[in-house]
Formats: sequence, structure tokens, C-alpha cells
Amino acid sequence: MAVKRAQNPSGLRFVIGKPPSPVSRKPRKMENVPEKIPAELAKELRKLAHDLSNALETIVQATYLISQAGPPENSRRWVEMIDEASQEAVRINQRLRQVLRQQS
Repeated sequence: MAVKRAQNPSGLRFVIGKPPSPVSRKPRKMENVPEKIPAELAKELRKLAHDLSNALETIVQATYLISQAGPPENSRRWVEMIDEASQEAVRINQRLRQVLRQQS
């Protein structure tokens, strides 16, 4: 199946045939982060980051499906805001997971 890029009337960008994937960006420098964090704390933080990833994925996918359904004109901006905020949350969570990998 060929994947095509498209933009719906609300301005949301999406790939036809595939839900949006998180966008990565350059990580910021770590400041005031200790060399290593305790193993038990790292384990708990990784679990929480994983659970957050699962919750965010639901939001990202639901937003994609709503955008595909063609929301009413007065709701499109709200869908865009949810999409933008959820994508940013995914990027932040990816960064958190990266820091946890480096610190544990």
C-alpha cells in the first residue's frame, strides 16, 4: 500500500494509511543531573514513563481518528491543539526515557 502525505481542511497533517508517529528533536543538555540515580528509583521512573507512553499513544491515536472523521469547523482548532500538545508530551516523554537510560 502506498503511503501518501495529505493535509485535511483543518490544517492537520497526517499520512494516509498510517497514524502519525512521534517527531523527535535534539535533546537539550542535561544540567544539574547526578551521574547515576539509584536503581530502585530508576526502575520506578522507567515504569511510569512507559505507562505515560501508553496513555499518550491513546491520545495521539484518538486525535488522529477524530481528524480523519472530519470534525465540524468549530471543533477543528480544538483537535489541532490536542494534537500539538500530545505530540509535545510524546517528545518530552521520549527525552525523559533517554535521560533515564543514560543515568541508570
